[in-house]
Amino acid sequence: MRGKKDKILVLVMSCNLPQYKEREEDIRATWAKGILDKKYENIDLWFFTSGEHDMIDVSKHKIYTKCSDLRDRTFQKLMKTIYNAEANNIEYDWILRVNTSTYINIELIDKIIQYSPSEEWIYAGTMFCQPWILDKMPFLSGEYFIVSKALVGVLKKFYQVNKAYFDKMEDDPRTDTKWVCDDGWVTTCFAKAYKAENDIFELSKRIHATGLVFYTKDWIPADNGLADPECKEIAWCPATCFKSVFKGDPDLDKEPIHKLLDKNKLYAIHKIVEKYRPEDLDEWYKWYILNVYDKWCYPYSHVVETKDEKRNMYYRITKREMMKQYSDYKKHKRI
Repeated sequence: MRGKKDKILVLVMSCNLPQYKEREEDIRATWAKGILDKKYENIDLWFFTSGEHDMIDVSKHKIYTKCSDLRDRTFQKLMKTIYNAEANNIEYDWILRVNTSTYINIELIDKIIQYSPSEEWIYAGTMFCQPWILDKMPFLSGEYFIVSKALVGVLKKFYQVNKAYFDKMEDDPRTDTKWVCDDGWVTTCFAKAYKAENDIFELSKRIHATGLVFYTKDWIPADNGLADPECKEIAWCPATCFKSVFKGDPDLDKEPIHKLLDKNKLYAIHKIVEKYRPEDLDEWYKWYILNVYDKWCYPYSHVVETKDEKRNMYYRITKREMMKQYSDYKKHKRI
């Protein structure tokens, strides 16, 4: 651990739709409250979304960037937000990019970052072995990821080299895009930067799975209704994705119902975290390293077979096991 704490800039990706603005307020009232109340002197948090022009709203801790809010333009949105933040003297050593559907255990993530042995490591909640998407590399999840200032420089270089392509995407919504979200572009960028496009094992040394609980069930968690291990996972892991996944129910599979349920789940998860989170941060970190770090990846075979059920705790594998599966796939084109 370094002597002086590194500065962490939390960027929460939002959107101008009403339900996302509501979720911003929910985040302010739960996991982000301590940050906004300046409980942590080394951590800052800003929401970001599109706007008619670049500006920041200090009162709401919100960055507006002139760009599209479309899902397949999120990489441009992230990069332009970083430039906007730097132009307004927002300082950082690391950036934590998170979605509005992810609950963050900020104290544990702070510990992970402060103990990071390298500024060239990329951290993501989980990794997926999905060769048919990326073909030559595992895929980092987009619920949250962490990059150092040095790696932001790598992203900037990649963005500038390909700026004509990204500008064309902004000007013409019909432009084909290789990846849907910024997580795919971030993975691609680092694979190219470290010449690891054809060396999956070299890339795997740099991407680390920091852990993410997928609470995608369609009911609200309650501490008296969950088994103790599940409560402990939610409270002791770095983050929980609480976006509901319904299995084609026509009455439930609607955006407003999703958002209402997810809002209630966010507050329920916050109560669990407040109740079960350990007071001893060193004990917390030790349990995390032994049970979660680089152990919560998802195998190719399970992704193929179970589709929306792929994010199930019983199918987690270590990164080493995931890499073996990937190697087998590349050799035999099957699992």
